[in-house]
Amino acid sequence: MWVTTLQAAVAGLYLGAVPAPGTWNWNLFELEGRDYVSVDQVAEFYRLPQPARSGDSVKLGTGDKGVELWVSRKEAVVNGVRFSLCFPVTEHRGQPMLSRKDLVKVFEPLMRPERIPFGKAFKTVVIDAGHGGGDRGARSRWSTEEAQLTLSVAKRLRPLLEAAGFKVVMTRIRDEFKELADRAAVAENYENSIFVSLHFNSGDSAARGVETYALAPAGSPSTASERLRMSDFQSFAGNANDGNNVLLAAAVHRRMSQLWGNAKLDRGVKRARFVVLYQCKRPSILIEGGFVSNPEDGKLISNPDFQLRMAEHIKLGILDYQSLLNEGVQYEPGMMIVMNREAEAVEVPMVETSPTAMIPRGGLPITTVAIGTNILDVTPFRPVDF
Repeated sequence: MWVTTLQAAVAGLYLGAVPAPGTWNWNLFELEGRDYVSVDQVAEFYRLPQPARSGDSVKLGTGDKGVELWVSRKEAVVNGVRFSLCFPVTEHRGQPMLSRKDLVKVFEPLMRPERIPFGKAFKTVVIDAGHGGGDRGARSRWSTEEAQLTLSVAKRLRPLLEAAGFKVVMTRIRDEFKELADRAAVAENYENSIFVSLHFNSGDSAARGVETYALAPAGSPSTASERLRMSDFQSFAGNANDGNNVLLAAAVHRRMSQLWGNAKLDRGVKRARFVVLYQCKRPSILIEGGFVSNPEDGKLISNPDFQLRMAEHIKLGILDYQSLLNEGVQYEPGMMIVMNREAEAVEVPMVETSPTAMIPRGGLPITTVAIGTNILDVTPFRPVDF
């Protein structure tokens, strides 16, 4: 029964987009100092319904099998999961435009998860119960202390994952302090592993809901930042898993938002540069499972029954992620993707080596990658994007 439910859930998260064979031309537009592509091209490339515009809203399909963007906002809903984008959707000559960074770091991993280059198989889940010892985390009169809450959920999650066939390692099993860098380093001891850090939020007493964090890609600001800083261009160890990070965050957050069952409490998948994320060399996420500072959230997350349900939903999200990585989609051989400037068409001959970089007119490199035997696949992205 649960297998059928899991398969249905995964189908809802993954569009299974297959780009059309032949030559594909991405037309790049430099806007506000960065590369953008039209949402029309995104729809065509991933075989989504053509965009339907209503005010600032742009929809490509509906519900759990569609995308919604908003012009001038750093927000998208992809397959029913809310995301904070790297940069705002903008408009050029009447067309909504998506930043190239978001195309690479959000859309591509979600649309074609089986293409993610690292971490296809994992056998170990590292559970990090945040805070502990002298670091009590968030506190309020509405809830148990964060350090105790995270350990309580971690202890409930562990047997559920073990029953699902995973080896489980915990960064702490008692109320003790652990350095942040030491927590991230635990996952390095297990080559085929993922890292899930458990936390609870604090803020204004009116703030409620759940949010999930993945590491911010190099060259993009954290969700909480309004603008880029020089430090945002630094690439960390965790950025090697950008594709896995956002897919894992999407899968787990989708389940967590189902647990809360209220769209108003869905704070989405966000980006940050937390130490446990940027120092972790394995796919990693950080979950903020509700607000200890809110009386309603505090009562819920302090309830052992709700903690068990939360653990069950995290487990299901991890299983969804595993299934998404294993999805196999066959692509037509010989597909060539070309990046052009300002809709300037450039013809590039087919090549059979991998990886190969070519420089078309305008100086923008094209990377070709051969996937499997007799299948030539070309990514629409520069090597530095990864």
